[in-house]
Formats: sequence, C-alpha cells, structure tokens
Amino acid sequence: MQRLQKHLRNKKDVLARREFFYFIGNKNNVLVDNRIRFYACERAIALFLRHGFPLSAAMVCGRMVNEGFVPSVSARTQMALITLAERSPDENTLLEAIAEYCRQASFDERCMRDVVHLLHESMGCSPEIIDKAINVFIRSQDLEYSLSPATVGLLVHIHGCAGSIKGAQHWLSTHRPCNPQHSGTMDVRAHPYTTLLRRLADEMSSEHDDHGVYRWVFEQMVENNIIPDVAFYNAFMNVEIKRRRYPQGFTIYRLLWHHRTGTETPDAYTYSLLFQAFRKTYESRSFRNRRTRRPDSAPTPRQLYRDMYECHCLRTQGKRSKPSAVITLDTLHNALYMFLQARDYPAAFVVLRTFRMLGLKPRLYTYQLICSLLLRRIYEELPLLSKESYPDRVWSYRFLGMASYPIGQSVPKGMPLLAAILRLGTVSRLSLSYIPVPPETMNKSGDSSGESKVELSRSSSASSLAVEDIPHPEVSASVTLGELHNMPSAELVVQTDSKTDDTKEFALAPLERVLRRAILSTRPSVAISPAKEVAVEIAEAKREMISQTFGIGMYAGGLALPAESDESY
Repeated sequence: MQRLQKHLRNKKDVLARREFFYFIGNKNNVLVDNRIRFYACERAIALFLRHGFPLSAAMVCGRMVNEGFVPSVSARTQMALITLAERSPDENTLLEAIAEYCRQASFDERCMRDVVHLLHESMGCSPEIIDKAINVFIRSQDLEYSLSPATVGLLVHIHGCAGSIKGAQHWLSTHRPCNPQHSGTMDVRAHPYTTLLRRLADEMSSEHDDHGVYRWVFEQMVENNIIPDVAFYNAFMNVEIKRRRYPQGFTIYRLLWHHRTGTETPDAYTYSLLFQAFRKTYESRSFRNRRTRRPDSAPTPRQLYRDMYECHCLRTQGKRSKPSAVITLDTLHNALYMFLQARDYPAAFVVLRTFRMLGLKPRLYTYQLICSLLLRRIYEELPLLSKESYPDRVWSYRFLGMASYPIGQSVPKGMPLLAAILRLGTVSRLSLSYIPVPPETMNKSGDSSGESKVELSRSSSASSLAVEDIPHPEVSASVTLGELHNMPSAELVVQTDSKTDDTKEFALAPLERVLRRAILSTRPSVAISPAKEVAVEIAEAKREMISQTFGIGMYAGGLALPAESDESY
C-alpha cells in the first residue's frame, strides 16, 4: 500500500493500478490469501477515491466482483457518493444519500469515517457540510451515542485545517468517551486534543492569543481524567517552539522527562524539536559574537543529548547498540547541526560516534551538513585574515593549514575549497599541515585555484540547511579519492538533482578525521601531541554527553499532568 500511495501522490494512477492488479493477481504468492486480497482491494478503492481517481477505483471494484468478492458497505457507499458528486447535487440530496446508507445495519462508525475522508479529501466539502453528515449518522444511532476518539480526532483535524478552532472545540466538548481506554500509561482519548494542538502549531501566527485554547484543552483533559501521552507533549512543545517561546517549550520537556518510564519516554520527535529550538537561538547572533543566552528551563545542549542517550538506554533496557524510537538518523542530523552551528566540534564528534555505536552509516546529507557549516565559518572568517596581525589566531587559518601553504598559494574559493575540506578526511595522521591536491586531480580538474561565482550566503536560514549553502562548481573535480575512501566527491556534495540517491551510505571515518582536525584547530597552541590534545577534548565531551551507568529501577512514574518540578538541570 505504501507504493500505491507514493504513486498516487505523484499522480501516477495508471502505474499504481497496474502494480496493484499484479499484486492481487499473483497466484504464486502463498502469503497473499483471499482475505488479504479483499482488504487490499477495499483499501485501494478508498485511496484511489481520495486522490481523485474514481475510474481506477471503479476498475478495482469491478475486479473484486469478478473474483467473487462482495464490496463492503463502506466501499459501496463511497462509490455511490462519488458517482452522485459527478452530477453536482445540492446539499440536501447529498445528505439524503448519506442518510440512506446510515440506515443499513452494517454501516458503522468506521464506514462513516471513510465517508468523511471522501467528503473532505476528494469532494472538497466544507466543515459545515461534514458536520451535518456526522449529525445524520448520529441520529441514526442510539439516543446517547458518542463518537470514538478516532472520529473526533478526524473532525478536529478538518476544522483545524479550515481555521475553525471553535468547531474543533465543539466536537471535543460534546463527544467524550464515558469509559477510559487505557493501555499502560497510554490513553487514546488524548489523541483528539493532540490533533488540536498540532493544528494550532501549523495554522496560527505567533501573534495569536491561544492561551484561552490551551487553558480549555487542559481543563477538558483534567475534567475527563485523560492522561496525556508523549504525542500530546510533543504537540504542545511544537506550538511553543514555533512561536519562539523557548522557555515554555523546555518547561514542558522537563515535565515529560521527569515522568518517563521504561515504555514512555521523550522520543526522536521530541529531541528533534528541542535541537531545532537551540539552533534557532543561534540564528540572531552575529558571527563576531558567538555568545548566546540559553533559554530558561533549558539544559545545556550537551546535557540535552545526554538525556536523549539515557532515554535510548531506557527503551532498549541497557542494550545501547539496539535501535529504538529515541535515536534515529534524523535526530542525529539535528544534533549534528546544533553542535556544528554552536561550533562545539568535540560534541559533534561524539554524535558521529553514536552513528558507529548504532551501526548507522552517513548519508549524502550527513556530508553536506558538515561541509556546509564548516564552509560557512570559513567564509565568515576569511575577511578577518587580512586585518589580523596574528592570522594564526584565526580558526580557519589553522584548519586549512595555511601556515604551510606553498609559496604563492592563495585560499581557494568555491569547489576547490570544498574539495580541500574533503581531502582532510583522506589523511589518517592528525596535523594542521596543508594537504596538497593529488597530481591526478590537478590533471583532471585543471586550475585548482579557480573560483566559483557562487559564494556562501551569510544570511542563509539556519533553520533550513540546504545544499545551496555550498558553493557550486565551475570546474570538475576528481572522484578518485572519493572512490578510494568511500566518500562522496565534491561534485556530488553540491548535487541538487532530485534523482540523487539519498539512501546511499558512505564511510564514517573521513568525517571523523575532518572533525578531529576542526577540534585541533580550536586550540591556539599544542602542548602535547595533536592526537592527545584532541582526545582530551573528546573525552570531556563524552563524559558530559554519554551516560556510563544505567539502571531501570531509577526511573518510575507515569505521564500525567504534574505540578512543575523544582529540580533543575
């Protein structure tokens, strides 16, 4: 079904239909029985209709009948409504057709949700018409019928998309499940409230006064004894962080953190949000002044990473190399971005070691991320070199090995500069010496000192790192070193073609070598060997970021709405 959805999102209904018919028609696949074929056809009909391909849906329905299946009442209702919609009926005619199907004994609330999806996504009906359709269904049921959290959440989503917060509040307040539906510390009744908070984050402006909505949400949850889950906390944090109310966002995180359990902890989405919040606090800083005030209630970035690592150990019961829902590739990329933007290279190196611990390999984006932020710093500092009496005090001077430049060698720009950074990852011995261009690269790329017309923009948004932050090439670069060390070439790093394989894996060691050199470049002098100097910095970062002890018994409690803890970081 995922491939089917992907094709439909790309408007390739013919390809989607062909692949689907091959799937259900393959009699040699023993894993696909008649039951699976039936439910696959039902799901395909709904997907084709929601994406605006009624002809394909009708063909699937006909295929079901030919193979001896009887389409469910949900599929028959959707096909009838989409056929009726082609005649542009008025509102009353549409509601009468829905009422006729609601009177059937087999038409339940799940079928009604399918109809609501069709009305909203395919037919483009307004929330008012959808509300009337829901009321038609409710009148066909018992007098005290109450909608399920799934249906209420869908209605909240529809009203939120239309900007009708009052409409969302109406459904939340009038349809409350009488009996709690718990599964451990999870409460499915919290999902509609989570949906409302997500719509607040997506639709409202930062100037909007939404405190009344917050208060109403919490009053409703307390009144109905609803326990918020991790998704609710995440949605609440997302609202605050999008409005740049970082102290409030980190306060919510503290509540979630102090009430974690073995199965309920902050997850990858939580930490991605918080890493992005730290990144945004760096945006307003001048590149000459790297000091920034940490938001109130916020841990240090290294402590935040340690929290994430401890939650990972808690989820995996101390099996650190086991994957979990806390540390993912996207989360590590967000952490890398945060530390590189803060120029905390030892911490960024520890993040790369987490790749190794979990058996993850860097992708092209990992290389783009590190190279882009290093290039950004170099371009910011290059104008300072001509004004400095002691240029060796500038980080870029040491990082590029300019002290050992050949006579007449100038700082490259554009693609040659990017290639120079990548070459640093090919040398295992740590030093601040200049790494010359290999002879075969010079022969293939021509003048290695050529400049690109596109330079790094200092004003590029830190919240949305893109490949555009890297200068584009004017000259061709060799891929020999890249093939030798399993790393992307400079040309591939600046590739913006959508056909680029984002899932291809590369070696981790070159990035570690680049960051070790970046760490060494932050030290104005080297008292002992370069490797030992860097090892001291990395060991200090590891002590702050990686917990060496783990015990499940130290964590207890559930996810509730507690009073704010006085415990500080």
